[in-house]
Amino acid sequence: MKLLLFVTKPYSFSVLMPIHHAAKRKGYSVKWYTASIAKGFDLSNEQLSSTRDVINYDPDAVIVPGNVVPDFWPGLKVQIFHGLGEEKKGHYRITGFFDLYCTPGPVMTERFNLLFKKHGSFLVRETGWPKLDQFYGHRSLQKCKKEIG
Repeated sequence: MKLLLFVTKPYSFSVLMPIHHAAKRKGYSVKWYTASIAKGFDLSNEQLSSTRDVINYDPDAVIVPGNVVPDFWPGLKVQIFHGLGEEKKGHYRITGFFDLYCTPGPVMTERFNLLFKKHGSFLVRETGWPKLDQFYGHRSLQKCKKEIG
């Protein structure tokens, strides 16, 4: 499995790092592509620097904590969310860029499932929020619910 992590904003690194680490533990190949204000970050030999590099790498999936991704890049386009808030205008705008929306919780999942029924051109899966995995990864969902009442 080959993954490409696409970042345009520096705060997205903390969202993608848990995915990067989990993928590496599973033996997946992981590369980064940075653009816009995230471009200056040094990711050593794991960084691709051009569309040609992306095409040659030929990822199975491109994971994006943002709203846009080049549609001509190879691989399934997966949107994860860089935050938990849904109040921003356009949060539920379906652009046609993504094959899969990974939602952080039931409220967003429900809304995206309604949009799926309308558009039918993508999948929706409730996956949680990777940025919090390091805090709750060792505990079951049921145990967490019980603890908080």
